[in-house]
Amino acid sequence: MRRLVAALQETGIVRAACEASGIAKRNHFYWMQMYPRYRAMTRQALREAAEKLEMEARKRAIEGVVESTHTKRDAKGNVVAVHVVRRYSDRLLELLLKAHMPRKYRERSSVEVSGKIQHEEMEHVRIILSDAGVRAALERARDRTCLPAGEPGDAGPGADSPAAS
Repeated sequence: MRRLVAALQETGIVRAACEASGIAKRNHFYWMQMYPRYRAMTRQALREAAEKLEMEARKRAIEGVVESTHTKRDAKGNVVAVHVVRRYSDRLLELLLKAHMPRKYRERSSVEVSGKIQHEEMEHVRIILSDAGVRAALERARDRTCLPAGEPGDAGPGADSPAAS
């Protein structure tokens, strides 16, 4: 078990960790179900693997990665100049900003909807809603979901119940 957890901490990928540790993937999933301590160790290992990924992304975004170097030499073979090409990842920087400061750097979009809603009152719906048992059940559901009391033109909760008469 510990070999697999250590491999997970290193790779962050279950299949790769199983292959590296020589443990069957089905054993990992069985242990996840049966042993809470193993499950906790695995989750911690995956968090640590994710942190390593984040640190590498930060490094590539801020410090950059040396892509190539060119050395210029004089006639005697002495180094005269070294030219280093360093690449930075703007996309990784953007993702890190969105992850760490989501309110400031989240995607913003809005949707506007306009139009008319046509409502036709149907006789059978009015008959069902006038039944006291159905009405009471709707009011209990409304209370549980914090819906506004009553409906337009309604006398409010309990209007059709015998106690309100």
